Amino acid sequence: MHTVSHKVRVVYLSLSVAILIAAGSPAVFAAMMSNKLVSVPNTGQSSRPDNNAHILATPFIDTPAHTNTASDAAALKFIEATGIYKNLSLLLLNEVKTSTPVQAAIRQHGFETVKTAVVQAIRVAQTTYAGEWNTMMAGIYNQHFNKDELRSILMEKEQSPHFEKMITLQPVIAAAVAVQGKAIFEEAQKTVLQQISTDFAV
Repeated sequence: MHTVSHKVRVVYLSLSVAILIAAGSPAVFAAMMSNKLVSVPNTGQSSRPDNNAHILATPFIDTPAHTNTASDAAALKFIEATGIYKNLSLLLLNEVKTSTPVQAAIRQHGFETVKTAVVQAIRVAQTTYAGEWNTMMAGIYNQHFNKDELRSILMEKEQSPHFEKMITLQPVIAAAVAVQGKAIFEEAQKTVLQQISTDFAV
């Protein structure tokens, strides 16, 4: 059975990958598209970043927060302030990299050219569907955490007494995202693939 310290290391490994993805790191995108292992900074470990089981964890990135309904406001702030919502980009990349249009484009135009187009298409999709995706994820977190717990995790990170709870609940949260976010994800994926098909006439 995994210890809490092991789970924390997994979270931070995913955190580093998520930050690199959010920054548009060519090395990480290239590795994810070609299924190579990526050495993640400051962890001393390697990981296959297309395994997204724990990406929902806690990439602590300062981003602007927005307001929503009173009941979901704290959860939405948490989703946006931590950057957890960027898991949509990771999930999209994991799916589209082996799709027929992307593979056909790679054969015709080369990996580097297609990689750049895929990255851009995913960034556009992330922005386009951010509102719906963030609200969906906020609703899920709101079901499992109250505002004080979320504030504690946001401010204290791994020192929060609720941090272990968040890690323990990741399989439950991931399952909920898979169900509740299915329609949004499929629309975003369709948008990305349509753009690739248009860009490369495939």
